[in-house]
Amino acid sequence: STPAPLPADYEMPDDYASDDPVAQVKAWVEEHPGLAILGAAGIGLLAGRIVSGLFSEPEPTLSDRVEHRARLLQKEAAKRGKTLRADASRYADGAGDSLQESLHRAAEALKEAASHAGDAAEEGYEKTKDLAETIADAAKVAVTGVVATKIDDWIKKVRD
Repeated sequence: STPAPLPADYEMPDDYASDDPVAQVKAWVEEHPGLAILGAAGIGLLAGRIVSGLFSEPEPTLSDRVEHRARLLQKEAAKRGKTLRADASRYADGAGDSLQESLHRAAEALKEAASHAGDAAEEGYEKTKDLAETIADAAKVAVTGVVATKIDDWIKKVRD
């Protein structure tokens, strides 16, 4: 009689039991589907980070953004400063011209006033001189009159 078959004779041959690494990974995924999904997600994230790191610029840090904004503001301030300096220069030139014109007019007015004052002073001097001569003449007449009266009184006394 024939011997009875052994349990190994009834087992299904393991299609994945081989030295093929792909076959081994497929077998592991079938046995652990949750871990396989998590592993695939992790590998996808890692690959995405690597690819994005290679082809895109890193996002600037807060300090980089602040520094960039400060440079922009500095450039804008420099432009405005040049404009303000040019405007101030124009205004200063205009004010200087206006002031120079005003000072020139004031100098002319003072020159004319000085001329009139000199004329008035000369006229005043002449009038004062005439008044002094008149007073001196009046004083002479008064003194002469007093002296004459005194002499006349002495002569009368002497005759009497």
